[in-house]
Amino acid sequence: MTIKEIRLQGKKYRLTKEEIHKINLIRKGLELQDKIQPLQKEMKRVKDELAAIAIDLRGEGKMVRLDGIVAEAIVTWKKKIIVDPLKAEELKKTLGKRDFTLFFEGRAEYRPTKELNLLIKARDKGAKLKKAEVLGALEIKENGPYVEVKQKKERRKAKRGKYGQSGT
Repeated sequence: MTIKEIRLQGKKYRLTKEEIHKINLIRKGLELQDKIQPLQKEMKRVKDELAAIAIDLRGEGKMVRLDGIVAEAIVTWKKKIIVDPLKAEELKKTLGKRDFTLFFEGRAEYRPTKELNLLIKARDKGAKLKKAEVLGALEIKENGPYVEVKQKKERRKAKRGKYGQSGT
C-alpha cells in the first residue's frame, strides 16, 4: 500500500492512493454539481412553464402533447384512486364482503407528522438506528404534472427515383 503525503488547506495528510482517488472524485463531483445545478433550475423553470401551458389545454385526459415541430413536450398526470374509508363500510354491505375484497384492497396510509423532525435531528445511537429504518420505509408519491421534452422521431422519406423524383 503506497502512502503519499499531501498538503490540503495548509495541513499535511498521509493518504493511500485509494484515499487520494476518493478525494479527487468527491472534488470532481462538487465541480460537476456546481455546473449542473443552474441548468437543473433552468430546466425546472422551462418544465413548469410547459406544464402551465398543458394545464390550460388539458381537458379530461391524462396526457397533453405539445408539438414543437422537431421536438415535443409530453405532459402527463397520474391519478391515484381510493375509496373514502367512511363510504367503504357502506360499500361492503352493498357489494358483500367477497366482492368488495375482489374489487378493492385495504391499505393503511401513514403520513409523517411534524414531530418526525425530532427523530431525524436526533443524534443518539438508538435514534440513528430507528432513523435509518424510518427513512427506508418512507415513500414519496407525486401526481404530476410530469413533463418530458424529447426529439421527435424522423419520418421515413419517400424513396427517390434515379433523377430525384419520388418513386412510383
